[in-house]
Amino acid sequence: MDIPEGKVTAFLGANGSGKTTMQKLLLGLLQPSTGSVSYDGKPVQSYKPVERSRCIGWVPQIEEPSFPYTVREYLLLGRAPYLGYFNAPSLDDESIVGEVLVRLGIENLGDREVTRMSGGEKRLVLIARALVQEPKVLVLDEPTNHLDLGNKASILNLIAGFRAAGDTVVFSTHDPNEAFRVADRVVLFSRGVVVACGEPDTVMTEDYLRRIYGVELRLLRVDGRFFVDF
Repeated sequence: MDIPEGKVTAFLGANGSGKTTMQKLLLGLLQPSTGSVSYDGKPVQSYKPVERSRCIGWVPQIEEPSFPYTVREYLLLGRAPYLGYFNAPSLDDESIVGEVLVRLGIENLGDREVTRMSGGEKRLVLIARALVQEPKVLVLDEPTNHLDLGNKASILNLIAGFRAAGDTVVFSTHDPNEAFRVADRVVLFSRGVVVACGEPDTVMTEDYLRRIYGVELRLLRVDGRFFVDF
């Protein structure tokens, strides 16, 4: 399996199929029992943690801050890979935070406490903190999970924006319609095994989707786009 540069790759599969585990392998948080994981031609494990943090930004499903940081303070934590042990964030670091807030359209949240935000707002702030790291690859673990329709649309539109900008993004989802909407490449998982990997129209067939979800379904095309019905 490979993750192409400048593309959006979706990890697709049922709950417990291995999507999050694979992401943690990519991040170097887990070590493979067999095989290897490489980034830019080098084993992920050969990078120091601070080096990996400058290369790969990680957005978990849930993170509950223990302190009532403002959003700006929380995002400054994403600059940690560029700071020494006793260094405070600089004006340049604060400028990067401001630019990310504007890019995501959440500059109005800058002075809000992260402990007093909705689920959708928290997810956007988590993505913003990862972007503040200035990573070359952004990895999102089921970024729309537990969100309402409006917030799901916001997150998917954000990923579509990354796609248009040529950013390298990996996101996991159990919803094939999300993969059809924003992914350039899809990796299908079932019980810890990569079933198929390729362009959405090629690998997201009715046969493959029935295999990984274990339900009867069919693919529909509406206005040139595929949707899954079951």
